[in-house]
Amino acid sequence: MSAAYSVIPVLRTPSVSPGDQVRIDIYVSGVGSVQMGKIYILHPHEGITSGDIELKVGYDLDSKGRKIKSHKNFPEEHMRMKYSGPSAYFVFEDYFYAPEPSEMQGIYQQFNNPAAADFARRACEVAWGDLPPARITFDVSEDASPGNYEVFVTHAYNNNIGYLTDRKSVEFHIKTPVEEWQPTSTYLRNAGAVAAVLSLIVVAAGTVLEQVVISLPAAAVFGLLVAVSILISADMYLDKDDYWEVEN
Repeated sequence: MSAAYSVIPVLRTPSVSPGDQVRIDIYVSGVGSVQMGKIYILHPHEGITSGDIELKVGYDLDSKGRKIKSHKNFPEEHMRMKYSGPSAYFVFEDYFYAPEPSEMQGIYQQFNNPAAADFARRACEVAWGDLPPARITFDVSEDASPGNYEVFVTHAYNNNIGYLTDRKSVEFHIKTPVEEWQPTSTYLRNAGAVAAVLSLIVVAAGTVLEQVVISLPAAAVFGLLVAVSILISADMYLDKDDYWEVEN
């Protein structure tokens, strides 16, 4: 029987800062038997990555550096490669597409049709805990320009008749300096709003108690001016997008 499969890249880090790590989990879904296959990754952007592209198939490491298999059907040996250029690839054998025998038997019994076993769940379709069948990671350079960047993933395999290929892409975003500081600016704006409200409360209280504490109104006015200044500063900071040049 001929085989038909499609690669499914899942971007786990859609928005990153310079120095962060990009992580792409790879799944492959389809039917039929395959003898060998290949996954090829390309990110045609200079100056974006720092260090190597790392590929791990069928396993990952725990917090203590111990190997964890991502599926019981995968062989014990490590498959871990590092590539220094803008592209990387790995070749694997039929275990990557192997169905689980128990599932094959279950589907056969359910439909009472031997051909139904071809639709059993494959190892390349299954996450084992939080581990995908394959994982791609690379670090973003500290000097990387902000913008959106596309990574292409191609899957090639032998379907017992010939060779087929399937290509998908994912796009990740590198934040601008304004986006990096957005939470801080929002905090300043919120703090200024709280200060303004508190100043109004002090003004109201001062109006009632001005005969007891003469300095309260003056202090309230001063606090209100400070709060307004903070709000204006935060707005000016958030409006500085024109000063940052974003490369898309």
